[in-house]
Amino acid sequence: MLTNLLYERRFGPYFVFSLVIGLDPKTGETFVYDSDNIGAISDNVNLATVGTASDYIFGLGELFFKPNMNADELFEATSQSLLNGVDRDSASGWGVLVYVVERNKVTVRELKGRQD
Repeated sequence: MLTNLLYERRFGPYFVFSLVIGLDPKTGETFVYDSDNIGAISDNVNLATVGTASDYIFGLGELFFKPNMNADELFEATSQSLLNGVDRDSASGWGVLVYVVERNKVTVRELKGRQD
């Protein structure tokens, strides 16, 4: 639905880049999709990034990510990727929210970034 809405407006697009994550209710498998502003999706199963620091964060995410990480390891890898990526991008800053989605709960933590 999201990609159809964005593609419909491709000649006068919304200026959004979407990140959709979740769990398949039947299998419990995770899914991660990112979309550009005209609805083209990337279905890299393990990692997706959006925003001005996206290129920096993606490279660090590839470095830190390992299959079958527990929630604490995933939070640490995500936090390191985000904070280091944001430090390399002059248009980013002021902190981030990290959402760790598990089968039975969602944990949200706020990280303080640089304030310049």
